[in-house]
Amino acid sequence: MSGRILSRIASQDLSSAALDVDLTFENSGRLLTVYVTSSVALTEEITITFKSKDGSNYNTVLADRILDTESDYVYTASGMVALNISDSINVSCTNANGVGTVYVTVKMETDYH
Repeated sequence: MSGRILSRIASQDLSSAALDVDLTFENSGRLLTVYVTSSVALTEEITITFKSKDGSNYNTVLADRILDTESDYVYTASGMVALNISDSINVSCTNANGVGTVYVTVKMETDYH
């Protein structure tokens, strides 16, 4: 059986600052998907990073994508990306062009108990 699906959300107006957000879950489980969408077509760089509770030596970039006049990006974990309690997923988006608002949703499945 599967566990529960949990979501975390964040947003950032790129006219005021770049997006750089850590989304943490209070459960262990596995990363499913990261959705990034924007209010306008962007030409910006998006980076998705696993941030370990054990420190920066264990952090791993999961995806790095340069959007070229695009408004959506979906990262789906291709293998098991295990999340322990207090690990986080960092999503960053540059604001080189300073326009639009970016919306992020991270979904994970909890361990089944």
